[in-house]
Amino acid sequence: MKLVSVIVPAHNEARFIEKSIQSLINQTYNDVEIIVVADNCTDDTYGIAKVALKDYPFSKVIKGKHGCAAGTRNAGAVVSKGDILIFHDADCFADESMIENVVKRICDDGFDGVATKTDVVKPTTLLEEAIKAERAIG
Repeated sequence: MKLVSVIVPAHNEARFIEKSIQSLINQTYNDVEIIVVADNCTDDTYGIAKVALKDYPFSKVIKGKHGCAAGTRNAGAVVSKGDILIFHDADCFADESMIENVVKRICDDGFDGVATKTDVVKPTTLLEEAIKAERAIG
């Protein structure tokens, strides 16, 4: 089996990070390393991620200031040990067979990269709606 490193960049995602991590722990594919990169968080994203992964054998939670989403992803990639990297947003929840499907596409079907569908958390407050709109327009 190929080791898969799932890198979860997170900036102030305390509200969603535990459920996101749980969706990765509950995968049908077992050889998975989970790396959460808490980037410049002012909430408890880091602490919640540490607790959520405390019993998961192949995990890391790192924090720091990486300056941008790409820098945060790269910080996770640098410490990863996987043969395959998956970047998973902290506010998304993976289908239980997501990693298995990615590995199948890459290893069995010869793809170089794969995009998967995830369920995105719907905004519930005006502030979350504003953040969603800001992200949409860049």
